[in-house]
Amino acid sequence: MAAQKAFLNNFSVKLANNKKLFIISCVLSIFGMPMMVLGKVLEIYEMEQSKINPEIYQYTGYEYYSVISVAAMVILLAVVIITAFNIFHYLYSRPLVDMVYALPVTSGQRFTGDYLAGLLTFSVPYIISLIPSLIINAVAESSIPYWASSEFQNSISSLSLIMQAYVCVFLIMLMLYTTTVLVLTFCGSIVESIGYTVIINSVVPLVMIILSMFFEYSVYGSSGGISVSHLLKCTTVIGGLGIMYSLIVDLLNDTNLEYIYDIISVKWVIAYLVIAAAVFFLAYFLYKKRKAEDVTKPFVFKAVYYILVGCICFCMSSGMVISFSSEDSGIGSCIPWIISSIIVFFILDTMQNRGFKKFGQGILKYLAMTGGSILVFMIIYQTNGFGAAFYVPKAESVKSVFVSYRDISGTYADLSTENNEDISEITDIHKEIVQNYSEFLDTKPSMYDRFNYTPANSTNYITITYDMRSGRSVSRRYRINNDQYIEICTIGCTNQKNIDYTTDNLKDCYENYSKSDNPYNFYIYDRFGNDFERNISSNDLNNLLQAYEKDLKNASADDIMHEAETYCTIYNSAPVLTTFKNTIEYLENLGLKITDEKSMERLNDYPFSQTNTISNIFSDMSVSESKYIFPDMSIEDSVAQSENSYSINLKNKHQKLFIEMLIHAQPFYVTDDHNAMLIIYNGQSYVLPAEYRSYGENFLKSLNSGDYSRYYTDNDYTYSDDYYDYRF
Repeated sequence: MAAQKAFLNNFSVKLANNKKLFIISCVLSIFGMPMMVLGKVLEIYEMEQSKINPEIYQYTGYEYYSVISVAAMVILLAVVIITAFNIFHYLYSRPLVDMVYALPVTSGQRFTGDYLAGLLTFSVPYIISLIPSLIINAVAESSIPYWASSEFQNSISSLSLIMQAYVCVFLIMLMLYTTTVLVLTFCGSIVESIGYTVIINSVVPLVMIILSMFFEYSVYGSSGGISVSHLLKCTTVIGGLGIMYSLIVDLLNDTNLEYIYDIISVKWVIAYLVIAAAVFFLAYFLYKKRKAEDVTKPFVFKAVYYILVGCICFCMSSGMVISFSSEDSGIGSCIPWIISSIIVFFILDTMQNRGFKKFGQGILKYLAMTGGSILVFMIIYQTNGFGAAFYVPKAESVKSVFVSYRDISGTYADLSTENNEDISEITDIHKEIVQNYSEFLDTKPSMYDRFNYTPANSTNYITITYDMRSGRSVSRRYRINNDQYIEICTIGCTNQKNIDYTTDNLKDCYENYSKSDNPYNFYIYDRFGNDFERNISSNDLNNLLQAYEKDLKNASADDIMHEAETYCTIYNSAPVLTTFKNTIEYLENLGLKITDEKSMERLNDYPFSQTNTISNIFSDMSVSESKYIFPDMSIEDSVAQSENSYSINLKNKHQKLFIEMLIHAQPFYVTDDHNAMLIIYNGQSYVLPAEYRSYGENFLKSLNSGDYSRYYTDNDYTYSDDYYDYRF
């Protein structure tokens, strides 16, 4: 009972000593989130009034409320740090520490009471400030229609967003306060405490970022940047501030609310609380080990000093490594980083030793820390991340695989499969990618070339994520060559989840119109981007999308990737193939029928003399190393530098034969027949199938018929006012 009373007395005294900071926290909390919510409400109110009567509405200056709110929350974070210093200030005064340590409470009770007193100083006012925010939200929902509408709230209510913002800020303050208390327990003077509060909240996250990014550069295919992003969000104050920034931006812009819901999850809250608890118990442990005579020491626990200074040396060493790995670099490029690291290290070491009496030891410590840091980088580099660059999971150990890429139409696609055959094909492609990289390493490339390795004929990125049967996840990101890209597209085009993803996205694009009773001005586009429109009802729109979904599900991989030609595109991104009978029939019933004659008529409506368009034609694809020819393929040097590659500044005299050739070209066509031609016109790529090659040859022959002159120059290209023919 006596111990409990002593604990409560100590706690109440510390709480009373923070009365001024408590009042300041109250004021700042009221001007924090409530002002943010009020500013957003006034913005919506102003928008509503401008619609009702644009002549009489008054400007509310709502954006100033947001500025006030952000400023108040930034100052509140500073108050959190000041509160920790104020609570534990006795640790830096010998008379005070002797008096406090003499009180009849255990060190554990004293630390817990002090910690809770500081925590309540800023957390109670902050929690109370939730009340005015809820009142403002309730008034807005009852009086401003748009505030409560589904259009504004999307998949998450304004109330839920406010609550999540409050939780996020509270956790940031909790982590910042606990981290500051940790610094106060291992530092022996106020100067070091201030400096290392900044260091621990900046350098530690920076070490995570640098280590992850170097791992990503050194380990081919590594997606460490994604992993470190999640790690930072769950473990550091900076990560929490990043989430809070997203919340504030989206609260102000009422966008991406579904994305916000995914970020502020129970898992994130639990992870953040676990890390904060770990920091608390570390501070508790160090506090109990701290003695009264440790006052005025730069560091009570030197091991912590070496860890933090080692982190700083690690960050500075990364600059040396990056400079050395840059193009045309040498040891000279590292000198600025070496000088900077020496200056920073010896400033900290001199402060630690209170002078230069251990300068010789400082040199050895600097060399050891810097050399050790560089050694870590080189081990990761030389071992390819301890072999991670060459790791490909065995197909039988994979439960499911997810591949993110751009499909043949250029839109984002997600391939997700648990099919053993698909998994085996994807791992085979993965093995081929890794094998190509291994062969590249056999050439002994420089560090710069290795960090900037790009496979031959590669423009397409994929991200592969394996969910293993063991429960862990493996993720890689690569640039892949043309043939690997087509193999991935072939697997994905008939994947049910990918089809669902495509059709759901298409439905989302038309969602507002499909729910409306008003006719919708609907567009389709021919192969050359010419639009055709018709007013259709919401019922027709829904039926059309259902027909498209049915055709897509019934199509085979050969239909989509190799055999079918394009009839038109919906929403300028979803191709309707000539085999999509249900969709074409419904379009034609609506009066939207595409014919070559209509397309030619539209193409002839724009004289080449007015558009001044340059067209590229690659007529000799036999020199291509790729198995497949397709519109957006990466053009290899062997193709681009061929004598049969042309760049033509189109004029009126070219128009007839050029359109006769172009009308047979396809924008989403894949073939392994190298007699096909590749055409780039108006920024769009096309394949002229081999069976129509004669149209391309007729056009190219007309250029050489004597109607156009050619002038060769030393720059290895052919020039005239009408016709360019140069090597790419």
